[in-house]
Formats: sequence, C-alpha cells, structure tokens
Amino acid sequence: MVTNNTNRINSVNRILALVVTLMTLSLLSSLSYSKDIIIDDEFRSQPLGEGLRYWFATSHDDRPPPLSSPLWQTSESTLTFGFDQRQLWVTFRIQNYSSDTARLVLDIQYPLLDVVGVEFRNGNPSSLHLPPELPTKLPTELLLGDTVEQTPGLPKHPHLIAPFDLPVGSSVDVVMRIHTEATLNVPMILWDNLTFIEQTQKSIAYYVFLYGILIGIALYHLVLFIQVKETGFLWFSLFLMSLVSVFAYFQGFLTTYVTSDYQQYNNQLLVWGYALTACFCGMYILRILSLRRTQPGHTRSVYFMMATGVVLIVAAPFTGYDIMIRVLTGYAIMSVVIVFSAQIRRALDGFEPAYYATLAGAFCVAGMVVTLFEKTGMVTSTFFTRSAGDLGFTLMAMMYALSLSQRMKWEQSQRRLAQRRNLEVQAELLSTQTQLNKELDSLVQDRTKALEDANEKLKKISITDPLTGLANRRHFDETFYQAYTRALNSQSTLALLLIDIDHFKRINDQYGHPFGDACLVQISERIDSITREYGGTAARYGGEEFIVILPGKSLDEAELIARSIMRLVREQPVAAGDQSARITASIGVHAEIPERPERADKFIDFTDKLLYEAKRQGRDRIISSSQQMQPG
Repeated sequence: MVTNNTNRINSVNRILALVVTLMTLSLLSSLSYSKDIIIDDEFRSQPLGEGLRYWFATSHDDRPPPLSSPLWQTSESTLTFGFDQRQLWVTFRIQNYSSDTARLVLDIQYPLLDVVGVEFRNGNPSSLHLPPELPTKLPTELLLGDTVEQTPGLPKHPHLIAPFDLPVGSSVDVVMRIHTEATLNVPMILWDNLTFIEQTQKSIAYYVFLYGILIGIALYHLVLFIQVKETGFLWFSLFLMSLVSVFAYFQGFLTTYVTSDYQQYNNQLLVWGYALTACFCGMYILRILSLRRTQPGHTRSVYFMMATGVVLIVAAPFTGYDIMIRVLTGYAIMSVVIVFSAQIRRALDGFEPAYYATLAGAFCVAGMVVTLFEKTGMVTSTFFTRSAGDLGFTLMAMMYALSLSQRMKWEQSQRRLAQRRNLEVQAELLSTQTQLNKELDSLVQDRTKALEDANEKLKKISITDPLTGLANRRHFDETFYQAYTRALNSQSTLALLLIDIDHFKRINDQYGHPFGDACLVQISERIDSITREYGGTAARYGGEEFIVILPGKSLDEAELIARSIMRLVREQPVAAGDQSARITASIGVHAEIPERPERADKFIDFTDKLLYEAKRQGRDRIISSSQQMQPG
C-alpha cells in the first residue's frame, strides 16, 4: 500500500516536473522570439533596433549561447555602444507570411564597422535561398566590413548589405557577429529588394548632388586662385575637397568605390582626411579673418591645431586604430572649439566676414549634434536626422564661401578706401607742394629781384663814376663803340663833345680838394642835364674831363649843345659851404658819319686834339672840327 502511494507520488512529481519544464521552455521560447519580423504582402522596410537580442563575448573565440538562452539581452533602441571593442552578437527571426518568396536585403547603415559576419540559421536549410551570384557552396557566414575582404559575389554598396531570399511560409534566424575598433553603432534596416533599389537610387542621387555642389564650389575657387593668386581661394578649395573625402568616408562611398583595393589603409583614411580638413580650415580662417594681424593668441591656437593634425597624419600608420580613433575624437572637439572661438572673437571685433564664418560654425555644430543624437538613439531616426550632418556641413561650406566672398569685398573696399585716402593725401600733398612752390616762387622772385637789383647796382657801380654819378671811362668805351657801330651800319652822324674844366688844379690848390670834388659834381650834373635833353650820354673821361656821346646829331647840332653846356657852366657859380667860384670850361666838338670800324679810336683822338686846341687858344671856348668858336 505504501509502495503504491510512493509510486503514485513519484508519478505525480514527474508529471509536475514535466509540466514545469514545458512551461519554462514555452516561456523561454516566447521570450526568445517575442520580436519576430513578419514579412507580408505589404512589407517594404523595417528598421531593426528595438527588440533585437544581443550578447557580448568576452573573447573573440567565444561562441554565442543557444538562441533560447536567457543570456541574450533585448535591445530597447538602435544598437549603439560607443567605443566598445568586445565582439557583439546579434540575433533576430524573420518569418515570411506573404504569398510569394520574399527577396530581402539586410542593410547595415554604418559602413565603418571593421568585421561583420551574417549567418542564416533555419530548421530547414533548403528553404533559404541566397542570390545566385554567390558561390554554390555557401560559407558558414557572409563576411562584411571595411577592413576585410567581403564574401565574393556580394554587390558593391556604400553600406554593408546582405541580400537573401525567404520562401513562402518559412522562417530564418539571423545571427550576426560584429567587431570594430571604432564606435560600435549598428543601425540596420531590413528592406524589400525593390524598395531597397529605389532607396539606393535616391540616396546615391542625393549624395551625387550634395558632393557635386561641394566639388563644384571647390573647383570654382581653385580656378579663382589660379586667376587672381589669392591664397584664400586655394585654402578654401582644399578644405572643401578634404571635407568631401570625410563625407564620402562616413557614407561608405570612399572605401567602397575608391579605396576598395587598399582596405589595409581604410582605418587611416579617416585620420588623414579629418586632419587635412582641420589644417586647410586653419589656413583658411587665418587668411579670411586676418588672425595673424589682429588676434595673436587665437593665431597660436590655430597653428597648434594644424601642428597636431600633422602629427596625427604621421602617427596614423604606426598607432592602433582603437587609440587613434579616441585621439581623433578629442582632436575633432578641440579643432571645432579653436575654430569656432576664433570666429566668434573676430565677430565680436565687428569684422563682417567673421559673421558668416561664425554662422558656418553654428551650422556645422548643429549638424554634428543632431547626427550624434540620431546615432545614439536619443532622437528618432528620420531622413532629416540622418541627413543633418551632411546638411550642416554643406551649409557650413556655403557660409564659408560667403565669408570668403565678403572678405574679398572687404579687401576691395579697403583698397578703395586706401586709394581714396591716398588720393586725399596726394591732393593734400599737392596742395601743400603748390603752396610751398608758390611761396618758393615768391621767395625766388624776391631773391631774384633782389639779386637783379644788386646786380644792377653792381653793374651801375661798375659803370658809374663814384664821385659824379656819370658813366665811367669803361662804360663810355662800351657805349661809344656800340654807338659808332650803329652809326656805321646806318650811315648816320655821330657827334662827340670832350669837355675840360679850366684851371682845375688851381681851384684845388686855392679852395681845397673837397671844393674841387664839389665842383666836379656840380659841373657833371649840369653837363648831364643838358645831354639828357638831347638823348645823349655823358661820362667822366678822367680827372676834370668829361665826354658826351650824341648819336644822330650833326656838327651844327653838337655845337649848339656845346654852347648850352658852356653857358650853364659859366653863368652859374659853383658853391660848396661858404665858398663859391665861377667856373669856365673848354670844349672840343666833332661829328662825322663813320666810314670804317678801325677809325673809332681816331674819332676820339681827333676830338681830343680839338679840346687841346681850345685850351691852347686861351680856354673858355669851343673848338669844332669845322671852325674855331670864340667865347660868348
């Protein structure tokens, strides 16, 4: 009886254990496949994030636990784990409830993952069909990634893609292993094949348009540099080119279509591209913001940024990518801060090109922030959030182009201002120079007149007898020979009067030399007054002798003038102080029409003989070449 009860109890326990086991398995089964992806006739695409199961391996050699194991964790959003070098395993189930074979594409939209293995597990392997381009003997997994050679036969695409067919009514478990030294982000979408092709065409058209704009702007500014030799255009062109390479790298175009044969360098491309972008950007803002001249502190920061970029370029091939990507992240933050702060500083200075440059930096930062939030699942992944980085960088490039244009416009305005100031300065200098020239001219004229007056005085002194003020002997000689030549040329008469004061030695002895000097002065004034009336020239010939040149006067006219002089000398006594004396003079007169130049001296000699004859005959008389004149 006891034995039977014991047997019954054991049977009940076994039944209960079986029930509990079945319930546990059922619960685990329901947990494992609670987020199955259902394919129906309306299926087009489905983002893969929430509900995916994942597991981290402690070693790359570790295999994942069974799919039914509770060790698998369930994702609440897009698989984003930051810098994590552990190997990630991901699994999910796909069930086809449509009316036809489902042609599907698993699209991993982050192409910077180093190694991605995709394995398809199914209870009925023959029900899974991969594209016919793949080898007949399939590998255990499709191998994808930017540092490995992907499974032969897979089509080229900027993203990491795994196409496959799922027959009607069948299901498949997709198991993925993922490892990367960069950020571990696994945004995925499962596409219907036709929808994927349409979306790929739109995406490529979008990026061709985007890159075309940027490359077009870069080439345009390169041509401007070649034409005008302005280095700002060169640095901006190189900056855009390197920026496009960074875009293309992040979107997978560079590693897929350009450097696919050099996968060993794919990890270095990002470092090189970003460092070059930062260096060219540094050279660009140094030029357009005039930092060297206005902000030496920010200039040193920019040079430090560029020097660090050069160090990263050199160190990239010799440093592990896991270390380099962290350094590059810090460098990216540092470069954004340096460039942005320099732009804000110049904007605060009121430098107009800096306004556009600051706006460019704002667009860049906004695009980076939205992209970061989208990649980390903090915002919903939409076309806008996925394109925010591209849009931010494109607007940044356009704002930088406007900044450069504004800089050129500012330089032109500065040149025009400098030219206007130069013209004003030149005008002022010209006015000053004109005024100085006028003053100098006036001074020169005054000095010239003074010099002319002095020369005239010197000349007059040199040709004037200092006592009487009449022409001296030297001036008489010049004047006589000129008059003689003119009379010879014109065959006109020329007359000479040679006058001697009678008994002048006795006057000096009797009255003294001062009285004698006064006598010479007063007699010379009387002779000169008569001579000037008839257009002649009187000169002191020597001692108490005077000579008068009368151009154009005949002998009769000369005799008449001689009488006038004799009468004036005789009738007016000479007075000096309390002394006075009556003075007489003897005069020789001669006139003729000159015949030969060499007879000029004989003309004077003959006149002198006539004076001598007048003195010989008793003085106080006129003797001419035609007759002897009696006194009175």
